[in-house]
Amino acid sequence: SGRHAEAVSALERVIAVEPGLDAARVELGRALYESGDRSGARAQFSFLTGRPLPASTRSTVDRYLAAIDARPAPAARRIAWLEFGAGHDSNANASTSDPDFFGVILDPKNVRQSSGFGEVAAGIGVHRQARPGSSLSAGVRIGHRANFDASFVDQTVASVDAAWTGGAGQARFTIAAGGYYGLLDGDSHEWGAGLDLAVALDLGDGWTAQTRLHGGLLRYEDLVLRVFDVTRVLGALTIARGGIGERAGYFSATAFGGGDDPRHSGSAYGNDRVGLRLLGGLRTGSRTSLWAEASWQDVDYEDAPGFFGADREDSFWDAALGLEVSDWPARGFSLRPSLRYSRNDSNIPLYDYDRFELRLSLRRSFR
Repeated sequence: SGRHAEAVSALERVIAVEPGLDAARVELGRALYESGDRSGARAQFSFLTGRPLPASTRSTVDRYLAAIDARPAPAARRIAWLEFGAGHDSNANASTSDPDFFGVILDPKNVRQSSGFGEVAAGIGVHRQARPGSSLSAGVRIGHRANFDASFVDQTVASVDAAWTGGAGQARFTIAAGGYYGLLDGDSHEWGAGLDLAVALDLGDGWTAQTRLHGGLLRYEDLVLRVFDVTRVLGALTIARGGIGERAGYFSATAFGGGDDPRHSGSAYGNDRVGLRLLGGLRTGSRTSLWAEASWQDVDYEDAPGFFGADREDSFWDAALGLEVSDWPARGFSLRPSLRYSRNDSNIPLYDYDRFELRLSLRRSFR
């Protein structure tokens, strides 16, 4: 009937429950092929070449594999979007609530400030099958957040990223690069750039494992702030599963570790860090889905030169819950309310803070 997306969703749930059901996998490959996802279709049909199939089914598989190889690469898929958001932040400048530190009165900009905020952002992404089994993608985003009662932390950020993904058997390899430039209260503030290398392995029954190595730079424009300049290296391991139960759900757990190497001698901001991040989502209806995430990170700063004569240690906690309503109030729109709580515990009271953020956004996508 031409309803490829619905067929893919239904058949993926079947395969998640019965990964050995070859007939369903053939139909999933057909649906992916007809929807334009040649790499996804190839993965399903390639898996079937090693299965004991009836002659007629094997002939069908071979014909589709031949068609995938012969068919010209599809045109690049593009999606653009525009988003408006608003909400309230209980600690817009992520600062301590104590007005003094060991008897020193702090600048009001360094003391907790709650504020309502408004946001606007726009972006465009492009995805193209480079050749059978590989793809290229790229995206550009620019956004601005205005804090009504704390304009000194208004942020404007522009970012760009690109990635190549290729496959070999049950493994997929990704090389990605990206960067951003940020303004603070209208003035040049910071920029960063990074490179990621990742390998993902299909474990079967909907499970995947991925290892990732990240290297990046963080640089500040203000001479006074360049003490924060660092080179960051992180390694991560992620275990994920999609297609849980009858709903189109997903879950992932990521453990990571690494650290920051300061660019300038005398900086106290070199550190070692470890952390854990959990992410999950569940489609609750034809147009609604829930998502949740939680993370923890422990940061141990270098012993010398220290912070006010002490070796700083921070533990950062973050949790969020959100809802997405697709095609509301009209087709192509999505409504996204969310609630986030974060907290930083430090042995240096100046860096202790917590933060609640309530946000509502409306996104319009253009294909």
